[in-house]
Amino acid sequence: MMRSVFIALCLVVSVSCWTNEQLLMAVETGCKAKNYMCPKEEYGIFEGSDWTWDKDAIVGSPLAEVFRKSRHLTAETAAAITEAYCCTEGSCLYRCGIYPKVEIDLIEAFPTNAHEIFKLDLPELEKYREFVLDWLRNEQRLIKGRIPAEIEEFFDALHTHQKKIREKLRAQQEARRND
Repeated sequence: MMRSVFIALCLVVSVSCWTNEQLLMAVETGCKAKNYMCPKEEYGIFEGSDWTWDKDAIVGSPLAEVFRKSRHLTAETAAAITEAYCCTEGSCLYRCGIYPKVEIDLIEAFPTNAHEIFKLDLPELEKYREFVLDWLRNEQRLIKGRIPAEIEEFFDALHTHQKKIREKLRAQQEARRND
């Protein structure tokens, strides 16, 4: 009896729940070029800055077996897929033709400067206040590479209104020095 329970357990544990096609779809979905990602060297076929996924390398990778046995695609599994298969920084991005975007100092200093910027009470930034401050309080913001569209829109507004923001910040600093 115990032996048949053990065999049944082994069969359940070893049953593949996901297909190779689903794995490939998860990798392609999780590592999009528009998100400034491309394959790690061992999982891509490169020709200049053009690339395609090396499907055989992905399907034969150690994580593929773990993925196939996962019951559900969890956030942890999706993050592991991105970490295992995707290049997200450095020279491998250059190989894919993805180069770093140099941000203005107001964006580079985010989130440290967010409260100071909102204290300026600029009407152009007011519509972002609630979302940005809620996002700053939320621990999910620490997930690598995940910046919500609303934060990107806030960055666009910082860029668009940087002259006005800098003028107000300078005026604030002058006022503090004169006090």
